[in-house]
Amino acid sequence: MATSTFQSKFDAWLDDALSQPISPSVVAFSFNLAEPWSTEVVGCDRYSDDNPDWACEESFRPDVEQFALPVSEVGST
Repeated sequence: MATSTFQSKFDAWLDDALSQPISPSVVAFSFNLAEPWSTEVVGCDRYSDDNPDWACEESFRPDVEQFALPVSEVGST
């Protein structure tokens, strides 16, 4: 379970990202993970249960930095 400090920082980051103008055509969001552990959120005009690559064609990318995920919260590799 995330600490309250981490959760507050993540919530503020996500609020900032999603407060930017989002096209009405966006129907799904994806949280992409990267190493060394960080995440970003993107929006897409399509979603598919059958296609795991549905999020590759993003139509919304907020102007925020990736959110660093501290080892203390997510563990190590």
